[in-house]
Amino acid sequence: MPYRWKLAGYEFKYEQAATASMDLEAPADAWYVWFAVSIVTIAMVGIALGLPTGPPPDANEAANTIERTTGGAYETSSAYEHDADEMKIDGPTVSLRNEHGTAHSSLSYGAVVPVTGNERLENITSGTSFETEYAEEISDPSIGATEAFFDDIENVRADNAGKWISAPGEMQVQAVSTVSPSVDVSVEPEEWGRGDTTRSLEFSYEANTETQVQIETMGVFWAEDEPRTEKQLVEADESSSTSQYDIYEGDSAQNQLHYPFDIDVTVEGKHVCQETITEADHGEQVTVCGENEGNIDATEGVDWVQLDDETGKYRVTLVDS
Repeated sequence: MPYRWKLAGYEFKYEQAATASMDLEAPADAWYVWFAVSIVTIAMVGIALGLPTGPPPDANEAANTIERTTGGAYETSSAYEHDADEMKIDGPTVSLRNEHGTAHSSLSYGAVVPVTGNERLENITSGTSFETEYAEEISDPSIGATEAFFDDIENVRADNAGKWISAPGEMQVQAVSTVSPSVDVSVEPEEWGRGDTTRSLEFSYEANTETQVQIETMGVFWAEDEPRTEKQLVEADESSSTSQYDIYEGDSAQNQLHYPFDIDVTVEGKHVCQETITEADHGEQVTVCGENEGNIDATEGVDWVQLDDETGKYRVTLVDS
């Protein structure tokens, strides 16, 4: 009597006559099994392909790089090589992302500006000096270099803040220190025989940084009926300096300036102070700008800059992706 059994879809038969044979009949429903196994295999492959093949970028290290630079005692710079495709700085939050995911980290300082898109600020972030990039503004007394610098920062910040920016593999960070120029200016009219006019003015001036100061003398000159303005451009720095403005020419003493007259002081294109000089000031030194009267506050309403209490300088951290 034969015995029959099935294994893996095949039927086996055993004869008592000690002869065994294998019936390799494929059951009619075998293609269903094959189809089901194929579906499971494809699904598993899909899951495997969908799993991340690498980690997301390290946003913590990016934030640490920024803060090491921001918190330094000097104008330091640093760079961080990363594997992000894009970067975003939104207030105190730094975000990096690539095909494997997005990572975030927070800054303690927060005064950071992404400058990608502004060539001059990108150059400064790469190591070019502020004086080189803003040489034109520094040499022109009608333009404020510090103000132009802050305007560029404010504009690029408005363009980039909270937006994803292309990041080609290295983040560069540069801390920049600058000041709002402040000057002290005084004038001493020359004392001579007549007390209702002067023939020469000596100006003394000192600044908290190297800057250009324009001094205007406005009044009625000898033999003239209408007032006119004489302008004098001087270079001021942290050491006290003087300059002489002689009203007369050569041996002639006819060119004189009548009292009263006005002295106006302009720093980096901004009028900072004014003083009227009278007969009582004949031969005396008179303060025109003093006790921070000659200060330019270029940082009013700006929250991305920090004041260093020890140096009196403003610090801003620039980041280029």
